[in-house]
Amino acid sequence: TAYLCRLTLGNNVLADPEQDPAEVDDEIRHAMELRQAVEKSEADVLATVGFYNAPDVQQESAENFAGFSLAVGSMIGNYVLCFPFVVARHRHQTVPQLFARQRDTPFTSITYLANQRQQGGWKALYPGFGLGLLAQGFAVSYESVLNTVISRIFSKATSSTTFLTQLSLAFVNKVLELAVYIPLHPIYRNALIVRTQAQTPFTQLVITSYSGFWRACKRDLHRFSPFSQPILAHNALPLSSVFIPSCILSVLSEKLLTIVYKHLHRFLFKSKHTEKRQSSRRQHQTPRPRTSSLRQPLAREVSSSSPITTMAAPAKDSSQDKSSKSTADETTLYSFYPEVVCGITSSILTRALVYPAETIVFRLMLQGSGVLKNDTHYTGFWNCVAVVIQEEGVYSGLYQGIGAWLAEVLLGYFILESSWVALRLTQWHLKRKYDRKVEVEWQTRRALVREE
Repeated sequence: TAYLCRLTLGNNVLADPEQDPAEVDDEIRHAMELRQAVEKSEADVLATVGFYNAPDVQQESAENFAGFSLAVGSMIGNYVLCFPFVVARHRHQTVPQLFARQRDTPFTSITYLANQRQQGGWKALYPGFGLGLLAQGFAVSYESVLNTVISRIFSKATSSTTFLTQLSLAFVNKVLELAVYIPLHPIYRNALIVRTQAQTPFTQLVITSYSGFWRACKRDLHRFSPFSQPILAHNALPLSSVFIPSCILSVLSEKLLTIVYKHLHRFLFKSKHTEKRQSSRRQHQTPRPRTSSLRQPLAREVSSSSPITTMAAPAKDSSQDKSSKSTADETTLYSFYPEVVCGITSSILTRALVYPAETIVFRLMLQGSGVLKNDTHYTGFWNCVAVVIQEEGVYSGLYQGIGAWLAEVLLGYFILESSWVALRLTQWHLKRKYDRKVEVEWQTRRALVREE
């Protein structure tokens, strides 16, 4: 209205010579007021457009740092708080005699851990803490170097390269990918021994120091060499009977983890963008990622002791890149929660699917280690399955330690909800801080534009 009046009113008034002078003066005064209103509006528009179109680098940096800190804090908290339940679960799976005549429930695991702390302090709850993370760090470094080397090799391969050469390169790549399990197997096995061993009527201490741990890893690694013959227990299984099931379990678990992660990631981000479009029509607020279908107990990432991949996001394919493009404009603060939900939930579902096979592999790893005072005498994977089912039953044998695992799930769910509360509080704090800053800067800019 101000613009239209400024363009037309003054000319029309001055163009009518028969109009009353008093009315002309009033209309001219009104036109001048409209001109001032227009100039004020122009200043506000120029100040607002010029100010809000410029991205706030400091705010984006603060949100990225806050999101990264929350994500790392959630992961570390999840690992540290759930590790004692991992210890209890592994002892359930490998030495069921320790928990004879007790129901396998989360309360039983909590009671057991409380007794362990009372007898040996907090250190008794964290035997071998960090050894699994060490193995995962080695695996990630190995894969990073391997991907770099393989990408350079394939980049040199031209279209004229024969099919046989390409097939050979692909075969070599797959063999090198699987070769990482050779040095990882001794670390996983001896880390399991460290968590399982204790001075009880059924078990004894075998590894008492870090030097003893590395000596045990070195001895197990020598078993892969055809030129060395390490001294083993009389009932030690052949390497193929332990390593091959462990390797198959690792590969299968990694594939399941990747598939579940991708489907959850696609569902959560699709749901989040749908909710954003719907809510933007009603009000300007950031919706919480929809996790109604995931309202089952959420647990920690896959145990670092298991030969299963950790909670790190699987390698992205082209379908996941599409969703990444649609969320590229978001800072880490707004994207970390769906990532944590996907990682924790996919590891829980993967754990539930491979739990029986994991129990069998752990028992095979422990045989001949000297931890068990009355050692087992399994001859292989399927013999172990048959003996466990015959002596302990299907559910109570293959799902030993399910109570400790449920405690992990409940604790992981609590950590996930705590991270959501921390996310909302961080968003509120940053919004309040930078909204106030933006208001002050906008007022200053508007004043400068008006003066100009």
